[in-house]
Amino acid sequence: MHKAVVASGLVACWFGLDALVRLCMSFRWFVWLSAFSFMIYALHAPFVAYFISPVIQAFQPMAGARLPAFILLPLLTIFFCVAIGALLRSISPKIYGVLTGGRGLGAL
Repeated sequence: MHKAVVASGLVACWFGLDALVRLCMSFRWFVWLSAFSFMIYALHAPFVAYFISPVIQAFQPMAGARLPAFILLPLLTIFFCVAIGALLRSISPKIYGVLTGGRGLGAL
């Protein structure tokens, strides 16, 4: 692909997505969830590594078993990472703050 096309695409995304970000940040639930982005980042890889095979095996009797597994597992991963982060933040904000470098504590 031509470098000018790639560069113009990057510029369009960089400046053009501001409106989408403003829209998302106007929702309280989105702001609350975004406070757990570091927990999702830190926990998703081990979670997926341990659970990808069992989830695929659970759907194995179905034709195309990998499709529902690859749709369901990311949703479950985000749910559990946010749940673990929210639980840890509510039980011990200081430990949560140390583990995350203070990320997500402003939404308390």
